[in-house]
Amino acid sequence: MNLTLKDIARKAEVSIKTVSRVINDEPMVSKSTRSKVKAIIEELGYQPNLIARSLKKRKSNTIGFIIPDIGNPAFTEMVKGCMDSLNSKGYYTLLGSYEDDPKKELEFIRDFNSMLIDGMAIIASITEDRDISVFEKINCPVVLIDREIDGLNMDTIISGNRNGA
Repeated sequence: MNLTLKDIARKAEVSIKTVSRVINDEPMVSKSTRSKVKAIIEELGYQPNLIARSLKKRKSNTIGFIIPDIGNPAFTEMVKGCMDSLNSKGYYTLLGSYEDDPKKELEFIRDFNSMLIDGMAIIASITEDRDISVFEKINCPVVLIDREIDGLNMDTIISGNRNGA
């Protein structure tokens, strides 16, 4: 069964706004009402619809991460480190691996850009034939990791692979 705030409000005999205040831990709800609503939420097993919440708040707490090859341990370690940090701050991660195919990379960029994500981290493909206008049309913050793109002024994190070796 797909429970709504309306269902909880009806059972608790309070307004939908009161239920929303309880769920979002907002003030202006008495302790007894808060306890009653929380008990009903627990009893019914209510889970907020994260997609609906994202649409309403225009924020999804989701970061799109695009990498060249999920089988490459170096990229996997980068993703894991970022995910650990993001998860500790309440963010989710969408992962796209374009398998060293620049066309698939562009598909992921376009797909992620069409979603309500809060940012992208991209380990860009190594290619000479690149349309940088795709990057300029991204409508969320972007960080390039480990690879710069000629002609593109974007936040970039570069590791010193040569010096590190």
